[in-house]
Amino acid sequence: MIIFLDIDGVLCTRRSHLAGMQQGGMMESLDPIGIEMINYMCAVSKTPTYIVISSTWRILHPDLPMIFRMLGLRGAFHPKWKTPDAFNKDANRTLRGDDLNQWFDENGKDDYIILDDDEDFYDDQKERLIVTDFDNGISFENFKQAMLLLTDGNEQWWKLLGDNLPTGWLSANKQKTLTGEEHG
Repeated sequence: MIIFLDIDGVLCTRRSHLAGMQQGGMMESLDPIGIEMINYMCAVSKTPTYIVISSTWRILHPDLPMIFRMLGLRGAFHPKWKTPDAFNKDANRTLRGDDLNQWFDENGKDDYIILDDDEDFYDDQKERLIVTDFDNGISFENFKQAMLLLTDGNEQWWKLLGDNLPTGWLSANKQKTLTGEEHG
C-alpha cells in the first residue's frame, strides 16, 4: 500500500501555521494532528504501507523523510520516497497524475491512496484521491475516507488499530462519531 502525500494543503496549512506562529516558516508549523492521522493510516493496513511524497517539497527538501521523523511521523517511507519531477522535465505535463504514472512505471503499481488538496489527477486515480482543504488540511472526514480505502471498506476500521487505538475511542459516543451510526 502506498500513501501519496502532498504537503501544502494537507499538513502545511494556513490553520496550522497560524496555530504554530513559528518564526522559522511553514516547515516548523506542520499540523501535528495530521501527522498523527497519517501514523494511524500506516498502522491500520494489513499490508506494509509506505509513504511517497508527491508534493513539490520533494524537490526543495532532499531530507524530508528525516524531517518528518523528527516531527513524529512513524510511517515507513518507500525506498523511492518521492515521485519523479515530470512537471519540470516535460513541457506537456498537465496533471500531477503524470508524476504518479511515472512513479508507477518505475516502481510498479501497488494499491494506493492519494492525500492532496488539488484534483489534477486522472479519473482512475481520483477513485483513490482524498481531497483536503488548503486552509485547514486533513480533516477527520478525510481521515475516515482514507481509513475506509486502506481497509477495503471495513466500516469498523478502528478495531484494526488494536493496541494503537487512542484511549476512549470505543465508548458509545466515540463509535457514533467515528461511524455516524448509533450503537447500543
